[in-house]
Amino acid sequence: MKYIGYILLLIIFILVCILAVLNTTLIPFNYIFGIVTLPIIVLALLCFIIGLIIGALLMLFSRKKRKKIKAHQ
Repeated sequence: MKYIGYILLLIIFILVCILAVLNTTLIPFNYIFGIVTLPIIVLALLCFIIGLIIGALLMLFSRKKRKKIKAHQ
C-alpha cells in the first residue's frame, strides 16, 4: 500500500513536469500595482498555492469555531 502512494506521487510529479514544459508561453498578468509577464505554468502554480492557503485558513477557522461550539454545549 505504501508503494502505491509513492507511485501516485511520482505520476503527479511527472504530470506537473509535463505541464510545465508545455505551458511556457509568456502572458501579461495585470494586478493592482502593475503588469508582470509570466509563463502560464507559473501563474497556474501561484493560483494553486493561493487557493491552498485560503482553503487551509478557512478549514482552520471552521475547526476552531466547531471546537468552541462543542465546548459551550
